[in-house]
Amino acid sequence: MDITILLAFVGLIFTIIQTLPILKQFKLSKNELKLNKKNEIKSNEPKKIINDIRYVYKCSTASLNDLFYIQKLGESIFGKERVSPLSLLETWFNKNPKIFYTIKKETANPQSGKTASQLVGYFLIIPISPALIEDLSKKEFRIGEITEEMIVEDNKNQKHIYIAGIVANGNYTRGWCVSHLISTLTEIIERKKVKIVYARPVTEDGKRLCQKFEFVNFKNEGILYKKSFI
Repeated sequence: MDITILLAFVGLIFTIIQTLPILKQFKLSKNELKLNKKNEIKSNEPKKIINDIRYVYKCSTASLNDLFYIQKLGESIFGKERVSPLSLLETWFNKNPKIFYTIKKETANPQSGKTASQLVGYFLIIPISPALIEDLSKKEFRIGEITEEMIVEDNKNQKHIYIAGIVANGNYTRGWCVSHLISTLTEIIERKKVKIVYARPVTEDGKRLCQKFEFVNFKNEGILYKKSFI
């Protein structure tokens, strides 16, 4: 998926960037988001109720079957020509299934007793090999150029992480994506001893936000920015 398209939600991405400098100190309380045994990040916020229809947003690591719907959601927002093929997403997934995270809206109807689940957003956090960093700094780089050799497996140390994108359908969902991305990054940084997080802002405002929140301009080329956690 074209990184310039994925990062079109500049406001969302840089809400995350604003939070990154304090991720080492960021802790989730028991009354906030927490990770359960099924890798679902849940919230104790009361469920929304509209006309006795209850719904809640849940975040979890994507399954292989989710990739089809992830691609379709991306296509519905950005267009087919700007979304990576399903075969590439599956290649990444096979190398590291913890790259994709989904936001699903689960709607329960007390009258019928049925619950429906709908994918409404997702984000990508890619642990990358040092060999990819140079490519990330190039203006013409596209996320579809990432090969499985450039991705670090989940069971290995992940020194470098790339925030590859966030996609959401609707303002409320976008807020949930940001919240869950922050909590997921926090957990990964602490568990994997991450040294550097990378982002590619695509607007001048985005670049100024990177600088404001102490991201360093990689090689002073104004394309790739990084935040060190060493």
